[in-house]
This record gives sequence, structure tokens and C-alpha cells, in this order.
Amino acid sequence: MKMPKWFNAFYSLLCLKVVYEGYSLLKAISLFLSGTLENAPVVLADAITRFILLGLPAIWIVVCIAQRRYTRTIFALILALLLGIALPPTWGQTLYLCSIPFLLLHKPSKDYLKRPKEEPSAIRIPGKKARM
Repeated sequence: MKMPKWFNAFYSLLCLKVVYEGYSLLKAISLFLSGTLENAPVVLADAITRFILLGLPAIWIVVCIAQRRYTRTIFALILALLLGIALPPTWGQTLYLCSIPFLLLHKPSKDYLKRPKEEPSAIRIPGKKARM
């Protein structure tokens, strides 16, 4: 079963969010290590806080979707939404807020997450017989 289109778009935006949060953390670390900024420790602390509160839950959601865990995905979305309340609003919170009802009500997405992963079938090379 293929991933539904809106769910694929949500998954792509979530992966983009993970990359953005990781990049901002690496940028803050590089500013801290270069010593060119007077308030570099404050910037680094802010970046670490943002990564813990916004980046790690997003990574967890991506992993839950990849493993096709429905209840864990819902729980991770709700947890990420609640953790994001501590920070100023971003597009990630809007993404979580909009995706929770869709995931709960959209039957193809629910079926996609509840269905077990298909195992890849054995690859056969045409023209060669299997040896026994």
C-alpha cells in the first residue's frame, strides 16, 4: 500500500523541519566555537532548547511513521504539540495541529499506519534457474 498523498506531503514537511532544526543547531555550535559573537552562549543555549523541544519530537514522529506505528505516531504528535507550547509559535506547531485530526479521521492514512510493512519478495534474475 502506498502512502496517501497528503500524508506524504506531511512526512516531507516533517523531514524538512528536522533538517532545519539540525542545521540551526549546527550553526549555533559553529558560532559558539568561533567566538565571533559576544552572546554566543545564549544563542547556543537557545538553539539546544529549540532542538530538544522541537527537533527531537519531529525525529521521533518521522521514525514512528517509518515504522508504521499508529498509536505512537498520534502520541508523538500530541507530545510535540504540547512541548512546542513553551516556545513562540512556528509552522511546525501548525503542522502538528492540522495533522492530528486528519490522521485520526482520514481512513487511508490510518490504514497505512496500521498495516504491517510488506517484506520484500525474493529477487529472481530472469533466465537463471534456482538451484536446490
